Amino acid sequence: MTTRHGRRLRGGIVAAALLAACAATASAGDVRIVLSSKARPYVMAFRGARAALLEAEHDPIPVMLETLKEDPSSVTEDDTLAYLAIGTEAAEWLREQGIPSDRLCYCMVASPEEHGLTGEDAPMGVSMQIPVAEQFALIARALPDARSVGMLYRRDDEQSAASVADARAALPEGWELRTVAMEDHASAAEAIDALYGAGVDMVWTAADPSIYTKVLVRALLLKGLRNRTPVYGFSIPFVRAGALVGAGIDPQTHGAQAGELLAEALDKSASDMSDTTSVESEVGSEAEQSGPVAPAYQTAVNLAAAKSLNVRLPEEAVREADVVVGQDR
Repeated sequence: MTTRHGRRLRGGIVAAALLAACAATASAGDVRIVLSSKARPYVMAFRGARAALLEAEHDPIPVMLETLKEDPSSVTEDDTLAYLAIGTEAAEWLREQGIPSDRLCYCMVASPEEHGLTGEDAPMGVSMQIPVAEQFALIARALPDARSVGMLYRRDDEQSAASVADARAALPEGWELRTVAMEDHASAAEAIDALYGAGVDMVWTAADPSIYTKVLVRALLLKGLRNRTPVYGFSIPFVRAGALVGAGIDPQTHGAQAGELLAEALDKSASDMSDTTSVESEVGSEAEQSGPVAPAYQTAVNLAAAKSLNVRLPEEAVREADVVVGQDR
């Protein structure tokens, strides 16, 4: 059995090995993978990106953002073909250094639009936002009779308010969205009470840092259990904690997707350079890049939660899930 101490030790060994690799190979390679920090999700994303780039016959090397910041001029070295940023800080900093959009790719960035990473001449990237329509489709498979969805949001937070608009736009025909603004209630507990009091078939959650703390998630799940109302979780750990169904991103797979995206772009650029229409091809490629691509993701169902909620999940929903929590072995 792996203990919490064992996981911490293993994580520390992985981070130490990564830092050693950064120090040993800081001036090599044709692609630099720049990590915002040595946080475990970033290290896992690095592993995926590196494997994908090696598979595409590139020579990726890791470097910590703090190392590049000590010598910003190093990002203009001729032997570096492209950069893959892991995390918001790395992506934003590299963008500010003037790295051409066709030589910069990013992943593990929660809100690209807030950090100058979308719009005209935007760099390549992989979104962390699972399309809302696909989330609702997952709910529909788990609860075929569901017709109303409730959500918490903050009216005074731009990202939170935007999530309401996204949900309304993606709502299946015949469904109703009922929202509860946190500002309208004296406490989070009262807002949760109002949400469940709205009589919804499912509570939908988004990865909204202005709302979802560990304490609020626990309170939301406990109230849902008492009220016999299922919760959709915005991550796999959320489902493990008690949400009925949900979806999330695996950092290593996310990094691999970014590595593949960058490798494809570099291969296309090399092909264009050997073509007489290379200039036109480059312009066309930049014009098509208007935002990050949708992420690969995992789906999950929680059979223990279903039993507690007295919900019978369709066999197809369980069979299609990537992660099944509470399954008898």
